[in-house]
Amino acid sequence: AGDLTSVTRYGNILVLEKDGGIASISVDDGLAGSGLGLVFKAVDHITDLPLKAPKGYRVKVHGSLDGDEDDYFVEFQTNDESLDDGDVAEGTWIECLGWMTDTENESEVRKALGDNMPLVIKSTALNEFTMTDETWDARIAGTEETNPTPSFVGKAISNVFFFKDRLGFICEDKVIMSEVGYYYNFFRKTVRVSKDSDPIDVGVAYDKVINLKYALPFDNRLILFSENAQFSLEGGDSLTPKTVSILHKSSYEMD
Repeated sequence: AGDLTSVTRYGNILVLEKDGGIASISVDDGLAGSGLGLVFKAVDHITDLPLKAPKGYRVKVHGSLDGDEDDYFVEFQTNDESLDDGDVAEGTWIECLGWMTDTENESEVRKALGDNMPLVIKSTALNEFTMTDETWDARIAGTEETNPTPSFVGKAISNVFFFKDRLGFICEDKVIMSEVGYYYNFFRKTVRVSKDSDPIDVGVAYDKVINLKYALPFDNRLILFSENAQFSLEGGDSLTPKTVSILHKSSYEMD
């Protein structure tokens, strides 16, 4: 680690600090590595993390060794909320964003979703309405790799619909739907597990180029129209990211 700025002991925990940050560090002990643990940037298991740590300390928890798809990040929150970031106390590890700060994430998501999203018309009084930009929810967990921005970002939205308590958009050959009951959220709230209420982002599998134009809820299904083909989005009684499917139904020219 080079020359450290400070080494502070809190019971059985040592907190090491260095001006400018620590680039790399390793530890060794006389018990074949079983006597001293290291928490720095990443750990293999959530159980490797201590119950006492600096407030706001962020670390990656590895999932499988095959890739980063199931990795996630946690941040330490002390039981005493009045403490400042960096203060060491007992607390809990809470899932959070990746290395990006909350401010950077907010700025990135606002830039992606802010200027070109559909406007919202709200009834404010009898025969009175207001038309405003909506505040779309930002990513609160994971990274662009594990919790990507919705696929309509940077493309044209061709249709807006509402289906099974989800707000939905049609974009090229994609159907994108919000979290159940949270119409302005298109991000997963956790990347540790897949939830039935998670947003849905699915494409049409077809042997021709498809540009979807309209979506019409009908008989517990969502009928999708392109210029020369029609499809049915189905998911059974409970529409989830795991149960959703899009089936080709007919090939009529649309008027």
